[in-house]
Amino acid sequence: MTLLAMPCGGCRHASGRLPAAALSTIIGRMPHRLSASAHTVRSILRKAPRIASTLAALTALASAPHAQAQDEFEHRHALGGKVGTTGLGLEYSYAWSEFPQFGLRVNANAGSYSREATRRNVRYDGKAEFRSLMLLADAHPFRNGFRLSAGLAWNRNVFRATGVPVGGTFSINDVSYPADAVTDVGGEITVQPLSPYFGIGWGAVPDSRGRAFFSVDFGLMYQRPDVRLRATCGASFPAAECSRLQDDLLRQEQTFRADLIKYGRMWPVLNIGGGYRF
Repeated sequence: MTLLAMPCGGCRHASGRLPAAALSTIIGRMPHRLSASAHTVRSILRKAPRIASTLAALTALASAPHAQAQDEFEHRHALGGKVGTTGLGLEYSYAWSEFPQFGLRVNANAGSYSREATRRNVRYDGKAEFRSLMLLADAHPFRNGFRLSAGLAWNRNVFRATGVPVGGTFSINDVSYPADAVTDVGGEITVQPLSPYFGIGWGAVPDSRGRAFFSVDFGLMYQRPDVRLRATCGASFPAAECSRLQDDLLRQEQTFRADLIKYGRMWPVLNIGGGYRF
């Protein structure tokens, strides 16, 4: 019986060495495999610049918004001016944080407003003197100029009026007196120094791109007002009648004070202005 010889590339000879035919096959295939590996390496090296440029572009795109936001948020400070029901004001604001967006403001207000009016046959010259210092905290819930504001005001606003009778008679506490009974009448409204403030508005945004901005504030300042009325009797007016006039003036003052407590505790604040961030 004749045995068929089968080739065995991975078999070892009985002596433990590869057969000569197997060694010849392996050595013959090595140049082809080395050529394929070299081709793969050259292909990767040719594509390396494009891969590197693509990665660099993606990195730049990812970092651009953050860098832009950092650059924009560098302008934390702002100065501005405003005018409104608190007078003329100068304001400084500081962007406390970018997200959530919070800011702080401090403003100083001053000014006056005069007006003439005739009431119950008395011509009055009225004057409002505005003097206040406000410290406010702002929150921007929608990441734009809209803001919610709350704070405290050092309120030294004063309202004064002086008058003289212009008719034959005038009335105090619904009691009539002759015009020559007094030489002048007047009054003054003052408020307690500390006044809380709550309001809404539009103003500088902590991460806004523009430096110039428009601002508006609308809110209410809670105040505790008081009133004092006075009248100077004429030299020819009898003392007893002058005493009765002063009593009527005191009753008028009490009525006026009650109205202030009921209607005058909330002072409307409406200011418009603008500023510049830096």
